[in-house]
Amino acid sequence: MKKKNFFLIRMAVTIIVLLAVLSAYFYVIKPKYVYGDGFPTTSTFKGFYESKRNSYDLLFLGSSHGTCAFDPKVMDEYDISSYNLSCEQQNLFTSYYWLKEALKYQKPQTVVLDVYMLYLFDADSMKPTTANCTRKAFDFMRLSPNKISACINAKKVDKELSLTSMLFPNVMYHTRWKELSSKDFRINFSDDPNFLRGFYPLEGQGVEGFVPIDVDYEDETVNPNPLMLEYLFKIMKLCDEKGIKLVLVSTPTGFETNSQHLTMWSLASFFGNDVDFIDFNTKQVYEECGYDFSKDNNDDDHANKYGARKITEYIAKELKSQP
Repeated sequence: MKKKNFFLIRMAVTIIVLLAVLSAYFYVIKPKYVYGDGFPTTSTFKGFYESKRNSYDLLFLGSSHGTCAFDPKVMDEYDISSYNLSCEQQNLFTSYYWLKEALKYQKPQTVVLDVYMLYLFDADSMKPTTANCTRKAFDFMRLSPNKISACINAKKVDKELSLTSMLFPNVMYHTRWKELSSKDFRINFSDDPNFLRGFYPLEGQGVEGFVPIDVDYEDETVNPNPLMLEYLFKIMKLCDEKGIKLVLVSTPTGFETNSQHLTMWSLASFFGNDVDFIDFNTKQVYEECGYDFSKDNNDDDHANKYGARKITEYIAKELKSQP
């Protein structure tokens, strides 16, 4: 009996050590995207897990538009603690699963969601979110039923994705051992002196020709991508179940139409007081926050660091003005 127990203990220890080694290998072999390397996807998600539990009043989610426009340090000035979970090409599908994941660790009162990616997709796919950007968004989500569900459903709508490589990164990145650098062995990311809680400031400016939307309520609405609309409703439902205020935001872009604005306004209105919609492309909001596209945008799509301050301050003031 003693020999049998000893054998079982040895087997259990061997399995635990093997799993630990594999986990370390999977972590090291994955590419790391940190401040200075473009959109800091790794710093964003790793840093979130390193945050103190239940320490954020507000979570930001969305595409690169949100990454560049929502600055948690500006929110701090209004006594609103926040974290920006936006990332490059994050669509509503990805936003939903990251919100589910985030709510395991935080109890925010408010979620601010960038909705730019609601329209830019084929009817039956996640395009133009590239398979690479979808994979990057989930590479550093902890393995859990939530991640497995996300990866399975991502594979269903984007045939370029491999379920095996999303769950086992060595399949995708097994040749990266030749490229490994010191950052691949880093464990903590929130101790980076440049750590901005997911915000990615841009420096460019000088985009001319932007004209804000003078809203025409007689115009027709447009149909968003069905898949993205499905996941927007899932986000709305999840926030409602958790008693979270949801704020939908369109950041300044040269590509929004009056019809798209009316569509989002109608969707938000349908859910009543539980969902707000702030559109920085409309003349009213654009002028109220003192935005100047030629000085406050980095390009046709993304706010620069000056625009981010104006956008974040406007949202903070709106939230503070509500009972």
